[in-house]
Amino acid sequence: MLSLSALLLKLKHWLKIYNNLKKENKMFELHDKVALITGAAGGLGDKIARTLHKQGATLALTDMRAEPMEKLKAELGDRVEVFTANLTNPE
Repeated sequence: MLSLSALLLKLKHWLKIYNNLKKENKMFELHDKVALITGAAGGLGDKIARTLHKQGATLALTDMRAEPMEKLKAELGDRVEVFTANLTNPE
């Protein structure tokens, strides 16, 4: 399991790569890839889901709140599955 500082470093690295790609107008392809998005009912999770879906990824959305995820699934259409779960609870 990554420590918080290691996770933040990886996120910073990913954002740098993403921003460089965005500046160069190159988009990444995610066809035949599955993205697991935790916290998908929130603002950041929603935006990540939309971005990855636009690039062709199949999405597995998780959150404790089902309604916002179902709404997002309806808006995105195909290649989206919703799982209502509390991932902070190990049981």
